[in-house]
Amino acid sequence: MNYPAGVDDTFEYIIKDEMNNNEWQQVELEGSWFPDAFIGSMNELMLAATGNKTKPDNSVQDALYTMACVEAAYESDKRASVGLGI
Repeated sequence: MNYPAGVDDTFEYIIKDEMNNNEWQQVELEGSWFPDAFIGSMNELMLAATGNKTKPDNSVQDALYTMACVEAAYESDKRASVGLGI
């Protein structure tokens, strides 16, 4: 994705009507996920390291729950549905 400059961020979603027709929508985004995501993560880590917070908001446990959710989405795509089991 053209690291480290990146590419423009996009967010698109689809709306289905009663006749099952698809209409794509796009939301305009400001900024870029890459530096914002990195700065936010590093700021949380630095606040915790200096004692200004007890732990970062973006803990490892949070990442594990996120990955469990992603895996459940993959399984749900393969089947009718699946629970997270966490």
